[in-house]
Amino acid sequence: MALGFLGACSGGGGGSSAPTPTPTPTGLQVAMPQGGSFKQVEDDTNFTFSFDVSVTGSATGSIIPDVEFDTSLLELNGGIQTVGSNKYRLSFSLLGNPALAAGSYTDAIKFRLCADSNCNSVHPNTTKTYTFDLKVTLKNWETYQRNPSQNAHANLIIAPNSISEAWSWQSDGFGFLTPPVAEGERIFIAEQFAQNTGSSVGQNVMYAINATNGTESWRRDYTGQNAIGAPAVSGGLVAFAVQETSSENLPLELLNASTGADVRTLTIASQWSKFLPSVFYDSEIYTAAGYFFDTVYGHDVSSGGLLWETKGVPATGISNMEAPAVDGENVYYYSGNLEVFDRLTGVRKASIVDPYYVWGGYDYVSSPIIGSDQNVFAYSSSLSIGEHFSARYHKGRPLVNFSIVNESVQWVTSNNYFTQPAFNGTHLFVARNEPSSLDMIDQQNGDVVWSWTPPTGSEIFECNTISTNNAVIVSTDQNVYAVDIATKDILWTHPHGGCLTLAPEDLLLITEGKRTLPYGNFKSTGRMVAYHLFD
Repeated sequence: MALGFLGACSGGGGGSSAPTPTPTPTGLQVAMPQGGSFKQVEDDTNFTFSFDVSVTGSATGSIIPDVEFDTSLLELNGGIQTVGSNKYRLSFSLLGNPALAAGSYTDAIKFRLCADSNCNSVHPNTTKTYTFDLKVTLKNWETYQRNPSQNAHANLIIAPNSISEAWSWQSDGFGFLTPPVAEGERIFIAEQFAQNTGSSVGQNVMYAINATNGTESWRRDYTGQNAIGAPAVSGGLVAFAVQETSSENLPLELLNASTGADVRTLTIASQWSKFLPSVFYDSEIYTAAGYFFDTVYGHDVSSGGLLWETKGVPATGISNMEAPAVDGENVYYYSGNLEVFDRLTGVRKASIVDPYYVWGGYDYVSSPIIGSDQNVFAYSSSLSIGEHFSARYHKGRPLVNFSIVNESVQWVTSNNYFTQPAFNGTHLFVARNEPSSLDMIDQQNGDVVWSWTPPTGSEIFECNTISTNNAVIVSTDQNVYAVDIATKDILWTHPHGGCLTLAPEDLLLITEGKRTLPYGNFKSTGRMVAYHLFD
């Protein structure tokens, strides 16, 4: 595309006149911005930016604009556009397939004016550079295992040399900390009543922590209540249950995430339960509870009205620590069967029998995980654990793959597992304790693709698992590890166990715990440590 710098000829009437002299080229000058810094959220490909280039002056011969940029990162939309007299516009978008992993990116976009179509010759002083800086931030961690699918997967590449400690925070109470959730610049974490401490300080407190520096933004104190539930967050609202006593009118509080102020109170029912987070989806919120157990509630977030409540078919008595999984059509809940409820109406579409179910107590301590082949994974059976951090007795359970289409069990694992799994779209990552092993499991058949054992040989896996594009993050009672998926090498270690959360913009949060006896409970220390995962 050539810029038309054309001189107009002038002439007079009658007689002869001297020839108009040819203008002397003044040279070309290019003006454009030096660069720009941008932010984009992981997996969001709807991103464009543009800048204008102004050209003044003149030159002999052809004047052809040209631009060079990283074609593995950016796409030039519509070529170099002429938008006015002696002005160009360059509009770029991110390459969207696959979406960029969370991290920091830069490109030097070079613009120049060429004297020929191959740009073998460049007009003097017309080469300019626009420095493009992009930070792709991690998405919010809204519920138990990050998102309504409960898959705990992040579009992220773990680079150990880029990891650095950001801050740590210590609660001032004696309760144990639930795994946190995070939205934007805030992290939300509950400190729950701890038995046999001899103190009421700091018990049943909801904290909001500044994700930038680890300072407290606000707190709500529910000391005197029997328990508060683990929080969920979405759309500027924090949700959690507050239990003073066994009740059919139990408050599910919605607070303003920025200020901690009351927004509205929803109503559920429960008998002395401990709660995993609810799940927000669109304008609704879904909670596992029930006065006679095994019940899911759907509420409208805007009005606080109850949309539906539906009880599981087997009514096995699961009352503690379950979170549902949700997609656009259904809510999935484990009651001894895998229950499939219509998301908007609560009508039971299916109750898929789990032939491996064994009653082991009132606790579930897990959530179903939505697969990628019209399937849902769920732990079989119930437990008696009692606290979020506890792997008491090191009980394990098999994982079952349920086909939603066929309403049947596709496979069950041959091993019993403990940690809450992560799912990357093709494989599950989950750990077991007898013996200790982190396994990669094929979604199609349940086969173990590989196993990894902690280096000390005495470590016990705890809490949850996170998968990224190249690594699995998992905790034992002694350390947190990032394990390379391809090689099984240890990429990075934190010298203390704990439950795991990813937070915007680039944080790995570890809610630390410790085991006081070789086979005792894994107890919260009240400390949360944050690491930057990239620059």
